[in-house]
Amino acid sequence: MGGSSGLGLSRRRGGRKLGYHDVVLADLPALFWPLNETSGAVANDISGNGRHGTIAGMGYNRPSFMAGDPGPGLRSIYPNNPTQVTRAHESWMNSDSITYEVWGKPDATSTVGGGNVVFGMDDQLRSTWGYSPESNNGNYQGVITTDIRNQLNQGGQHSGTPGSCPPGVGSHIVLSYDAVTDLLRLYRNGVQRHQWSFADGIRNGTATLQLGGANWGWDWMKFAVYTYALPADRVLAHYNVGMGL
Repeated sequence: MGGSSGLGLSRRRGGRKLGYHDVVLADLPALFWPLNETSGAVANDISGNGRHGTIAGMGYNRPSFMAGDPGPGLRSIYPNNPTQVTRAHESWMNSDSITYEVWGKPDATSTVGGGNVVFGMDDQLRSTWGYSPESNNGNYQGVITTDIRNQLNQGGQHSGTPGSCPPGVGSHIVLSYDAVTDLLRLYRNGVQRHQWSFADGIRNGTATLQLGGANWGWDWMKFAVYTYALPADRVLAHYNVGMGL
């Protein structure tokens, strides 16, 4: 299992303030797509592991919503299908512990129940999770749904509602599964919002790694995957640097 090398990192290196890429790379991601492409079908992986993604149906040159990074980002375009970035399954994706991290901003064109915003594996064989914009008295409220189904030995669906993510507002979203504690933790904007306990853990799968999906309008920046549970202090550090704090 991997681990973070960034726990003692200073906010400055050689007199230069660390940027968001510096902070993420210090924590040794298995994959890191900045999603700052301006054309083409390849989402470049800058982790050093060569795990590039395939872009399909996405928009380019989206303005940054991270105060600490100029972007640009990519966009899932409603109602394109597909509108996503993917990578075929590889054995490292079945790490006992795993963390997914992304910056996302929804808009009001997303349809409720009409698709799936996926960060991680698809919903047949591994943890599927994302923001689902649902109407609340005429306003959109972001609901985090963790849909485990076939991936957990005990089955079932597990959801949490850790706060709103209204249209036009960007969020830093992290889902981290720790195989040692069997806890799945959800963070938004550097703060843990919910956790789930699974006594039997998450089974391995063969599903495609996917970001985005049909029937959703979202802007995306900085997708990373780690083969360990990213500690809470590092989640907060990533958020702070991404916000220029």
